[in-house]
Amino acid sequence: MSGTHGTIVSESCRSDLDPPRVPLDWQKSSNEDENSFKTSNQIHLADSFVDTANAEEIVVSSGGVVKRVVQQGSGDVVPLHATCLVHYVGRVLSNGEIFMDTCRGDHASPVQMIAGRDAIVKERGIHKVLATMKVGEICHVWVSPEFGYGSKGNFSFPSIPPNAHLSYAIEMVDFEAPRGTDVVSATLTYEERIEAAVRRRMQGNAFFQEGDVDAAVSSYTSGLAFLDDDFIMQLYEFHYDRAMEEKILLLGNLAACHVKHGSYHDVIRVTSDVLAVDTKNIKALFRRGSARRKLGQTAEALDDLRMAKKLSEETSQVDPGILREIAAAKKDTRDQSKVQGSLYKAMIDSTLSAPTAQDVHAEEDQIGEDGPVASAATCADVETASHPSWYNTMIDWLCPWWATRGSGVGTKEKAT
Repeated sequence: MSGTHGTIVSESCRSDLDPPRVPLDWQKSSNEDENSFKTSNQIHLADSFVDTANAEEIVVSSGGVVKRVVQQGSGDVVPLHATCLVHYVGRVLSNGEIFMDTCRGDHASPVQMIAGRDAIVKERGIHKVLATMKVGEICHVWVSPEFGYGSKGNFSFPSIPPNAHLSYAIEMVDFEAPRGTDVVSATLTYEERIEAAVRRRMQGNAFFQEGDVDAAVSSYTSGLAFLDDDFIMQLYEFHYDRAMEEKILLLGNLAACHVKHGSYHDVIRVTSDVLAVDTKNIKALFRRGSARRKLGQTAEALDDLRMAKKLSEETSQVDPGILREIAAAKKDTRDQSKVQGSLYKAMIDSTLSAPTAQDVHAEEDQIGEDGPVASAATCADVETASHPSWYNTMIDWLCPWWATRGSGVGTKEKAT
């Protein structure tokens, strides 16, 4: 492997590469909410607190992974999804046993890992840390079970007990920049597809922050191409969940772009795709509700927004934006009701102002010698006016009788 400097910097393992033997103090505060920090010297680690008062430097604190730099590296930080050459030693903290050592033994040599790779079931923590290191850096890492070997552990080599907390000592030997994956291909592995989608999402995020919404849409759409339905339907359990997690992130960001463009039909389409697999996605409900309100679909908008509010109340404080949209949708509903009421009133007034039978009788007394013709014309005018069907039916029945009376012709005259 050729690294960033053309050749491998060093393949020898440093003698002080020894993982911590003592776990950090993972104690929750009894006086504080478990989702908040206890003191300025503590950081959140999964569902626990980590005391970092004696740490030289906390570089990463991310959902169950804590890193302490032992020796500073040089150059640039390893890019996401770069192929890294590393030495590492892993220890099970509960019994102190070493389960992996690339530094010692007959076949000791650095191993290749992908920086930031999280589309894997085991040892996600160490991969996350690699994306924060520099060449030559040595660090100690503490990992919770979720980012190690999980609740089941590992039976075969390496042997890891269930729910094991782990520690590592890691040396970054060298790295090679990630390959550009521009085309969706059947030869791509599962991990490569996920990572290609992740890179495009991050690229789209950068475009979005810069205000280039069109470029962001292109990046997000490109990322989704790596997570098409044919690919997703072949996945199960963890691999399916991880792929859908990334797909939902891409769809959510794409919806945000459509909001910026004012393309509300597209917002509804994309957020509906999210809600088809994640019915409790608050952002998708909020965005779809807002888009529906903009299109005058106030009843549907209120359904989405009220559900978003309900789910927010169950998890955290309700976003003020949701409350504002609900208030706006209610106002739109009231305004629409007023408009509809005015229309109904106009229709009723029009019906009530139509000629009545008494009006027609009064008119026929003034017909004169052209009575039959005038009377027939009057009836035609009445029939062609805009009236309810029951009114026209009544006119159809009465008009012949009115015409006969107006001409002075009786039954006998009609018969001859």
